[in-house]
Amino acid sequence: MENHLYQCIYDILLSDISEPAKLPALQRYKAKIVRLHARRVEKVILDNNAQDKMEDEDPSLFHILKMVKRRDTKVIRQVLDMQGNDVSGHRNVLNIFATHLRQKYEHIQIDQTCVTRLQGVIPLTCPTKYAELLEQPITIEELSSALRSGAKQKKTPGIDGFSLEFYIANWDTIKQDLLELMNQMFLHKKITPQQKHGIIVCLAKYNGDRTPNGYRPISLLTTEYKLLARIMARRLRHILKDHLHTSQFCGVPGNSILEAAALVRDDTAYSETSGSPLCVLTLDFQHAFDRISHHYLFQISHRYGISEWFIERLHTLYENATTSVQINGTLAGPIPIQSAVRQGCPLS
Repeated sequence: MENHLYQCIYDILLSDISEPAKLPALQRYKAKIVRLHARRVEKVILDNNAQDKMEDEDPSLFHILKMVKRRDTKVIRQVLDMQGNDVSGHRNVLNIFATHLRQKYEHIQIDQTCVTRLQGVIPLTCPTKYAELLEQPITIEELSSALRSGAKQKKTPGIDGFSLEFYIANWDTIKQDLLELMNQMFLHKKITPQQKHGIIVCLAKYNGDRTPNGYRPISLLTTEYKLLARIMARRLRHILKDHLHTSQFCGVPGNSILEAAALVRDDTAYSETSGSPLCVLTLDFQHAFDRISHHYLFQISHRYGISEWFIERLHTLYENATTSVQINGTLAGPIPIQSAVRQGCPLS
């Protein structure tokens, strides 16, 4: 593109056109080259972490090399299929991941007898106890808070390309329209297939194997979907504190994962200084996000006082949801999401 622009400028300079007539054409091509370089600079800035550059610093060779290195680490050149065979080649690697995710997100068969038995040991909460909290229309304060808290995390946008920063920058102009959109999605369940479609990027796990199981599938979702999910998650958080034990840290308001680490650290220090016996047991649920039946999820929610009305809204977010997988910049899909909760979704 750039070489073509320079060739056009060269041809104009050598042409027989009068000097005054050449000037407007030369200015147009100059403006195109400036815009082209500006886009390249923006890409370099976006592809570098904040700690890699000082405020108002122009990108340099250092930043370009960092960008290339970061991109190179994300390239998946080889993978093992489930039979242990080495697979290489861009299209072949993409097909392996797409096939793996189709199988991963297939419908999970559950034993209804076991679900019924589990429901029987969970104390039933009145389904109207939290109805007022869960079922009220979304307010402008809720929307603004969800928007700004999400923007702090600097999340990559979904397939629509609109980031939270875009909505914040244009908040005064679009806030009423955005609020109306959110309430149409929430109150009237008007969520399009495009809004529920995500893109999965596969990030290598620490010490993971070379099969697709050794990669963490992170979903990039549309901003409207994530805003609604964040608002619904915040409403559910008020309910969680009534049901989850105070010793649990994830999902309990006021508890932080840092407190869990501090508790283990302090108990270990006490055991060492007092000579008291101590057992530290670590349990890890393999593929915990991926092994959740939607049928189980919605059935069990009733026991915790979540109203049928709100469960229908949760079901709408999951019903007929699809995703595409992106490997080395190329997409494959769509893949139906018939089980699991999405890593990258505020509700998960």
